[in-house]
Amino acid sequence: MKNQKLVFKSSIKENPLHIMLGLFQIAIGIHLVLSDQYFIWPPVLSGIANDDIFGGAFVVLGTLLLYWVIDFNRSVRFDHALLIVSAFMMTFFDLSSAGTLYQAGY
Repeated sequence: MKNQKLVFKSSIKENPLHIMLGLFQIAIGIHLVLSDQYFIWPPVLSGIANDDIFGGAFVVLGTLLLYWVIDFNRSVRFDHALLIVSAFMMTFFDLSSAGTLYQAGY
């Protein structure tokens, strides 16, 4: 039991960026689930992006990132896949937020 705690602590110390990214993605996902009209740009995708499934995808992705950190058999392919999907979702989130600010005149 004590050995598992040491391995758990060392895996957290080895991957602090994955933990931060996972926690931020979970927080963003919860915020998107609670906000019904967050995205207004692009107008074509606002209906899809404002759906709770999009926020839920952020929560699931953040949870999977945290799972990867504590998993004893860390797959490099799984890590790469998670980071690619995370980069895509964060890019869409950032571009949509920037477009909303531009459209609002900021």
